[in-house]
Amino acid sequence: MYQTKGIIIKKEDRLENDKLITIFSEDYGKMKLVAKSVRKNTSKLAGQTKLFSLIDFSFVLGKSYNILTSTLEIENFTGIKSSLRKTESAVYIAKIIDKYTFFEKKDKELFNLLFKAFFYLSEKDLREGELDYFLSYFEYSFLAVLGYRPKEDSLKYFFDHKGTFSRKELSYIRLTLKRYFKNIFNEV
Repeated sequence: MYQTKGIIIKKEDRLENDKLITIFSEDYGKMKLVAKSVRKNTSKLAGQTKLFSLIDFSFVLGKSYNILTSTLEIENFTGIKSSLRKTESAVYIAKIIDKYTFFEKKDKELFNLLFKAFFYLSEKDLREGELDYFLSYFEYSFLAVLGYRPKEDSLKYFFDHKGTFSRKELSYIRLTLKRYFKNIFNEV
């Protein structure tokens, strides 16, 4: 049996009562585990496997997927669920982590970035422009952790001078980062 902590970034139904849960863990990186019978009312795991929660969990090795055996919620980031915009932002961050990382490749720096992003998103009262800036900063930091820090001086200026930016400036940042993702990950 193995034990670590991680953040639940994705949940999918599997078979009649199971769920496939994607967790970005501190010790093993991104993992996909089966939570057996979690959709039954009597399941002990049901209340402890909420999306965007930091959990302490145990698992055993399985044939196709590792099997989640126990969980303990450490932090549920309730502030994320307080507004639709924050929830959409958390989904976006989770999709980036899921799409651009490999399974079972430990990356403590990336785990810490994800934790800090969810904590900040949960705790801060962010207005529209601030939320856009926050997501851009997350993308920039994510690329940096992976070793692809954008070298463009204009981006460095924006992230070194944390201030208030116009819609036009925020749009420029988003488009530039989108171009970086496209070039690095060969997206069309």
